[in-house]
Amino acid sequence: MQTPTPHINARDRLIVALDLESAEHAQAMVDALEGVVDFFKIGLSLQLAPGVEALIRSLIKDRDKKVFLDYKYYDIASTLSKAVSRAADLGVSFLTVHGTSECIKRSRKINFTDWAQWCSSIAVVLCRA
Repeated sequence: MQTPTPHINARDRLIVALDLESAEHAQAMVDALEGVVDFFKIGLSLQLAPGVEALIRSLIKDRDKKVFLDYKYYDIASTLSKAVSRAADLGVSFLTVHGTSECIKRSRKINFTDWAQWCSSIAVVLCRA
């Protein structure tokens, strides 16, 4: 006999991509989705946009939202671990990391206690419990 799947609200499992042209447009989308969605992805299109760090901090600290930082980190192990540490300090829920097995091992030790996905190649998503 199969155990019934518990009901999960869409706001708890839906991740909305804020792949917009500016932090202001992203903030407007977050505002429009208030009460509907609690999880947002911030990717490369916003990475260097003015105000994106303030947006990330506001989502996590002020609005109690979750953030998936999809910057596809890829670098040498020491640099990668610093970037992952900074993301963890910001409070992001998870992020993407690419690299050698050494890079992944060093990144795995930084404030993330759960792994959502381990790919057989070199990409991994680090998750906060």
